[in-house]
Amino acid sequence: MGRKRGTLLQIFHAIQRNPYFTVQAVVKSSGLSKPSVMQGIRELMDMGIAKEVTGKLRNQVFVYHQYLDLLDEGTELAP
Repeated sequence: MGRKRGTLLQIFHAIQRNPYFTVQAVVKSSGLSKPSVMQGIRELMDMGIAKEVTGKLRNQVFVYHQYLDLLDEGTELAP
């Protein structure tokens, strides 16, 4: 990851606190620039860590789905 490592870690820590997030929310909570956050989210999506859930080009909402899957594990209702 090289120089991107620090930025990705800041974004990763921000999305751990709020697994449903927008670019603007991560900018606000991390203090990073919007272009850095957008690039970082793309990297996390490429790694399969985050995914976009609205299907929109603007006002997108992303989810850290692996985290939520772990939280849901074992909470299913029995049939």
